[in-house]
Amino acid sequence: MRFFDKTESDIIPRHGKIWTMEKLVPRIEKVLTTKKIPIPETLKLLKLDSQKNKHNTIALAMHCFWTGEMHLGAIDGVVTTEAGFYDKKEVTLVTYHTETIDLKTLIQKAAKVKCANKIYLKTDQEIKLAKSFTKLKTDQLIIKNYTPAKIADQKKQLADTPFAGLKLTPSQATKVNAFARSAPKKAQTYLTQKQRQLIQPNKPKTTKQEIPN
Repeated sequence: MRFFDKTESDIIPRHGKIWTMEKLVPRIEKVLTTKKIPIPETLKLLKLDSQKNKHNTIALAMHCFWTGEMHLGAIDGVVTTEAGFYDKKEVTLVTYHTETIDLKTLIQKAAKVKCANKIYLKTDQEIKLAKSFTKLKTDQLIIKNYTPAKIADQKKQLADTPFAGLKLTPSQATKVNAFARSAPKKAQTYLTQKQRQLIQPNKPKTTKQEIPN
């Protein structure tokens, strides 16, 4: 894999066996840094998304999973969200990048936006850790007992916005959904240039009201 400038000189040393996105993204970052080009949010998000070995999952119950996807998706370090059901409750299933945000910070931020009525964690060790810093109810997360909500209930904040017609990756959809209504310009930072061009004729809605459940 080579990155070279207009004189066909290598910007960074050439390397072979760059066969995964996890290995490719850091090299793109290095090229941009070398050329003093700001790293776009799309690339930052792709980096977090590609590092699967640094992902962990938590489910959080709240009064409305549409609100949960919006508020939790906005948290730095959250890679994807999904609306669903667990323990007869509406929950948001959150995948987060453990080096970007730790479990304690994630739970504290979720509680701050009232999206942590109950916390479901995968291991006894995580439950013990959570009980050491919060009085919120905690329980075991058994993924096979989790049920995703129907497609029509996923990423509900995108509905009736220019973003709704775009083909987004799960991580893009999570971030754009989080900001589509409250901060549409920020939502656009998670789009590729081609995706932004597709919505240019229309202006994203700027209402700060979330869709109620």
